[in-house]
Amino acid sequence: MIFEKYRNAALKRIQGAIKNKQIDDDLLFLLQKINVIEDYYTTSSCYGRIVISESTPDNKKKKYKFLGKWHRVVTCQEVISAINMHQPNILFLRLEPLILHIGCRTMAAAGRLLKLCKKVGLKRSGIYQTRPRIMVEIIGVDVLQTPLGKKRAHYCR
Repeated sequence: MIFEKYRNAALKRIQGAIKNKQIDDDLLFLLQKINVIEDYYTTSSCYGRIVISESTPDNKKKKYKFLGKWHRVVTCQEVISAINMHQPNILFLRLEPLILHIGCRTMAAAGRLLKLCKKVGLKRSGIYQTRPRIMVEIIGVDVLQTPLGKKRAHYCR
C-alpha cells in the first residue's frame, strides 16, 4: 500500500513536470517506459549537465557559484561567456552524467533493475534507501571534473 501511495504521487508530479517542460527532453521517452511498469516509478532525473562554477574565497564547496549550467549541448561562446564572469577564485569545469532515481515495489524488483544496469554498463548504480520505500539510484559513468585555474586573463581567446 505504501508503494502505491508513493508511486501515484510521483506519477502525478511527473505529469506536471512534463506539462511545464521541466524534464530533459532526451530522457522523456525512457521515463515514460519506466513509469508504465507496475513495479517502478521515477522520482527525479537528469540527462546530464555541463557546469562552469567557481569556488568562494574560503573554498567551501557548498558555496560554489554556478556561472553556467546547461542540460544540453552548448556552444564554445556560451562556455567562454560563463568563464568570463568569474572572479579570481578557482574555476571548475564539470561534465556530469545521467542520474535517475527509481522507486521499486520490492527488493526483488530493485535487484532486477540493478542487474539490468550492470549489464548495460551503468556500474555506478545501487539501492540507497529501503525505508519507507525502496529507491535505486542510477548514475552514468561519464564524468569529468577539473579545475581550469584561478587567474582570469588567459582561459579563452
